[in-house]
Amino acid sequence: MTPERRRKYLKNAAAYYLSRHAASEEHLRRILGRKAIRRAQEHEQDPEDWHDDVGAIVTWFVEQGFVNDAEYARSKANMGLVRGKSARRLEQELKAKGVDSSTAREAMANSDHEDDIACIRFARRRRLGPFGRGDTEDETREVARFARAGFGFDTIRRVRALTREEAEDALLDGVMP
Repeated sequence: MTPERRRKYLKNAAAYYLSRHAASEEHLRRILGRKAIRRAQEHEQDPEDWHDDVGAIVTWFVEQGFVNDAEYARSKANMGLVRGKSARRLEQELKAKGVDSSTAREAMANSDHEDDIACIRFARRRRLGPFGRGDTEDETREVARFARAGFGFDTIRRVRALTREEAEDALLDGVMP
């Protein structure tokens, strides 16, 4: 495959991926890197030639504004609130996608994410705490489920102390009572 066709293939692959998924700069680099290795093997070419083109393509998408790590991180933080994910867990997920720590922390600070509200949403989805089914699940097991989701003990204690009505009001208002 000629270098020109190689770059065109990588650019099309990146555009197609970004049309379907949001991605950080590093995540797009990983995706294209895997595609480059597969294609290089198919065409019996040196993968290093492809990797130089991957870097150039990713840089082009960043310069054009199609890839923005800060915006990606802020969007993931806001979606994490809706899904009931803790700030700690969201930061880990962002790091796994290649967003650096400072960008992740800044995005969490600039987002609407609040751990208490996220914890209430998690409790509602998992039917824990104020949204419990009424059966007597062991308190230790319930606290462990919250902790595995990344919530701190103080947050867990505050959410478990709420009544169902208070929790529902907090979700509607977006503020802890």
